[in-house]
Amino acid sequence: MPFVDVKLVFSFFSPNFSYGVDADGTKGGLAVFSWYQGVVTCVLATPNYILCNLDDGNGSNRNVMFVYGEPKVEDRTRVWDELTTLLLITPNCLLIGDFNQVECLQDKLGGSLVIKGLDAFIDWRLDNGVIEVPFSGPRFTWTNKRLDNGLILERLDKAFCTDQWFADFPEGRIFHEPIVVLDYAAIIYDSNPSMPRSNRPYQIERWCLRYNAIKGMTNDIWDITMNGSSMFVLAKHLNLFRNRAKKWCLDNRTFWGANWRSITNNLSNQGDAIVTIEEGEEYVKGVNDIIPKCRLDFHYWQQRLKDKWVREGDLSSTTLFNRIKQRKNGGKSFLSKMMMLEDDIDLLFREMVFLQLEESEALALVRPFRGQEIRKAMFSIHHLKSPGLDGIIAEFFHVHWDSVRSSVITVVQHFFDTGFMLKEFNASLLVMLPKVESPEVAAHFHPISLCNTIYKCITKCMVNRMKGSLPALITEFQHAFVPGRSMEDNILLSHELTHVISSTRIKAPMVALKIDMSKAYDRVNWAFILKILKAYGFPEKWGDPLSPYLFLFCMDILSRMLLLAEDIDLIKGIKVTRRSPSISHLFFADDAMIFFKATSSSCGYLADLLRRFEKVSGQQLNLQKSFIRFSPSTSTQDRQIFKDILKIDQKDNLGTHLGSPIDFTSRRADNFRFLVDKVANRIIQ
Repeated sequence: MPFVDVKLVFSFFSPNFSYGVDADGTKGGLAVFSWYQGVVTCVLATPNYILCNLDDGNGSNRNVMFVYGEPKVEDRTRVWDELTTLLLITPNCLLIGDFNQVECLQDKLGGSLVIKGLDAFIDWRLDNGVIEVPFSGPRFTWTNKRLDNGLILERLDKAFCTDQWFADFPEGRIFHEPIVVLDYAAIIYDSNPSMPRSNRPYQIERWCLRYNAIKGMTNDIWDITMNGSSMFVLAKHLNLFRNRAKKWCLDNRTFWGANWRSITNNLSNQGDAIVTIEEGEEYVKGVNDIIPKCRLDFHYWQQRLKDKWVREGDLSSTTLFNRIKQRKNGGKSFLSKMMMLEDDIDLLFREMVFLQLEESEALALVRPFRGQEIRKAMFSIHHLKSPGLDGIIAEFFHVHWDSVRSSVITVVQHFFDTGFMLKEFNASLLVMLPKVESPEVAAHFHPISLCNTIYKCITKCMVNRMKGSLPALITEFQHAFVPGRSMEDNILLSHELTHVISSTRIKAPMVALKIDMSKAYDRVNWAFILKILKAYGFPEKWGDPLSPYLFLFCMDILSRMLLLAEDIDLIKGIKVTRRSPSISHLFFADDAMIFFKATSSSCGYLADLLRRFEKVSGQQLNLQKSFIRFSPSTSTQDRQIFKDILKIDQKDNLGTHLGSPIDFTSRRADNFRFLVDKVANRIIQ
């Protein structure tokens, strides 16, 4: 169709700009229509691309290149060379369109396993440093629609951007529409996509897992042979199981009402589940059957298209602007700051003596994982733990272990052999949990990341090996997560030390300092953690970044700093009895209590010590939640001096520690009354 005819059809939608290249018979042809509020001009047009310049009138100047790759492999190199030349003069550019080139076997189903033209295309990407824009929706964007043995589906339509474009639009994303009438799908680029409106992804329901139909479904799916790495195959099997199990649950839950979905959503879900030629044929049959119904939808959306564009069009985002501005301003000094910080860490570590892993223990950490270890890790995950984005709960692996055992063990072993993890397993679901009954601001929520079960299994494998070494490495003043130590020990010791401080017979000023770390797990400096692991003798590249065990090593440095200060009499801990050892601190993960005899010099040194720890570790003291409890013998003048030095407020009672009262002001039964009420309420509910 000549461009003039295409332009006449689109005139109904009142575009601000249009430009096109006529088709060569029934092949090729490009057309660009724009509703952009700025000025759009065509810089260059050929049968393979149209380069447009976007000028918003505010000094911003960007380019978008609409690409149609050559169908013949031998002609594609010429196109890639031309694109390379244009990118030299358009550093802020988005390239989008039908590149007519498959990049990997994951983007191809059916036909030959040989990808022609791959090397030349990869070389073009690497030479120009373009970044692929991530996509959502059905993977395949083209099909030959042959329902015999010749069916082929491929992802040919995609988008790439330069570094400058990515810096301006880091959240940009491509959305794949399902294949409907033609043999290809529409793709949509959104530079600043809004948050998804749908609820969290579907997760497997427990009630169905022990039905014979589900067991047979699992066996059938795991018998399907697929091309790709072990991780890719397992991810596809799990995704296929989730889709089939979801449909089975809906069909077999008798009280479930009708749930009509739009045509495009049905096709998107069906397109997501394609992993075999047979499923591809069913998908294409569904497309053919749905075409008459699509005509009604087309007329409906044709009427509403312009209104929706006006209502939901792109607007400047203050948050995005500030984020990019901060990145640009802070990037220059980042490396120099990191180098200075590493010097501070090295200087601190030279002052300390570390216990190190025995060579045999270090070698044991990196030995290959056996199947029994992986099974133990998987079955140690509670069956009700919330799953990640894939929706596969741990109980599925527990119930159907005989069917999935081989693939799970192979995937976990492959990760430890190569260090590679498929993005489907590495993705997590961010959930905001309210800290208070009626949250009003962001600080009232606690963010947690829900990881996929396979990821949890991998981390459990690492933790199970690491935790056996903790008692010998972590100081005895840390009671969290270390085998053989309990929270009750921490509570009892805190109570005894608080009792000593509260005594009126003690003449010397004493202090109990309760410290709260602000977002402790989120602020850890990873250069600090890596140096700690090296100092303790751990092998390189060892350590799970999500494990609280690593945080113990972070707090262990603070513990050793306090012990060193006590050894050289810069601070003095408190003794429960004359013959007992002095205790200067007690930790339970990031819950910290410091006990010492207060003087101006000891408070000054402690303040410097805490600031030094904050600097090297990345931790930050939460002054609003930290406070001091003074002994009765401390004068009012001294209290004010100590508070000014430490810059922390005073409280007359330490209240609860780790959920239990430790500072009694009345009958002990009264202090524990709230626990009795809690238990009673749980029983009633």
